[in-house]
Amino acid sequence: ESKSVIALDKKTGKQVWRSDADNVYGSWATPVLVDVANGKSELVLNAPFEMWGFDPDSGDFLWFAEGVQDNTICGSLIARDGIVYAIGGRSGSAVAVKAGGRDDVSKSHILWKKSLSSYVPSPVLAGDRILSVNERGIVGCLNAKTGEQLFQQRLSNAGGVYASPIVVGGKAYLVTRQNGTFVMDLSGKGEVLAQNKLDDDTDFNASPAVTDGKLLLRSNRRLYCIASKSE
Repeated sequence: ESKSVIALDKKTGKQVWRSDADNVYGSWATPVLVDVANGKSELVLNAPFEMWGFDPDSGDFLWFAEGVQDNTICGSLIARDGIVYAIGGRSGSAVAVKAGGRDDVSKSHILWKKSLSSYVPSPVLAGDRILSVNERGIVGCLNAKTGEQLFQQRLSNAGGVYASPIVVGGKAYLVTRQNGTFVMDLSGKGEVLAQNKLDDDTDFNASPAVTDGKLLLRSNRRLYCIASKSE
């Protein structure tokens, strides 16, 4: 059975294009749109062992580069200023690639490669820092420009983590499956400011969301909306 990347017309649902990509079978990641030169955009996908760039209008395959070294990819890419970042894999891979190339750009467009483990959750980019957490509760932070590791630590009593972190107001929110939400100062070495746990003994697997100053958390039992007392 052929595996494909497909674009649909969002108004009608009709297929606009289909690009065959058998290796996409091992990818659970969401593609991202990346701004490149001349006001254009590229659709970039995190695939097993590689990163792929497509023309979002036509579906034409544009380029590929060495990516996360694993045959199953869960974490989605993050991108800014024409640079795409991938973190994931069971052995731990982190790579930064400049978009806008053609064909194999592994030697020409890879800016840095490092080791950082984050198999299930996706990373988050805040300022010049990339933050990731793996399913065992180990948090890592890299400098986006150089790939330099700024800090790495295990969250005490975190247990399992499936949710992707978010950053709001310079603070990272890391939701664990059964041991609450950790609030971390993203500056410095990542000081843990708080660990907040709701009276809910089911798993929290979904990534948190923020809207209008309110934090949304979903467990296997309920959806929670958390706001300050002044709201």
